[in-house]
Amino acid sequence: MRYLAISAYRRTSAMIECKTFDEAMRFAGLAAREVDFGRLGADLFIVVYEFGLDENHQPLMQYFGLAGNMYAGNALVYSVDASGATVDLKPEREWFEERLIWLGDSFMAEQAIQAGQVARPTISVNGETVWQWRHIGGRSHMGAQV
Repeated sequence: MRYLAISAYRRTSAMIECKTFDEAMRFAGLAAREVDFGRLGADLFIVVYEFGLDENHQPLMQYFGLAGNMYAGNALVYSVDASGATVDLKPEREWFEERLIWLGDSFMAEQAIQAGQVARPTISVNGETVWQWRHIGGRSHMGAQV
């Protein structure tokens, strides 16, 4: 099966071939019980570290944007068919390269949000925002005070 593995730390993405979804997750550096799933499109999904956007991880975390959304750390992108079964990833690597941006540390991620490059991550319940990602301040990896 074909997947896309993303590493915000190395600022790399690579199409990978793995026999199972679990093998692809391990290749991407994701632990099965520590992930969240998101939807990128009708048949396109992403798996990320479930606490990547948590404030406690900001000093060490690296961020990236994909298709206008912000994510943290490593990720795995995959496709499903109409029945929900995992299938070979459909978009070609070029599709992802056009939509993938490396944001760097939390300071740089906040700058990208302010510039409209990515949406601020939120959690909503019944249309009401109950949580939103916020930059906690401090010193960026680039040395700028925030």
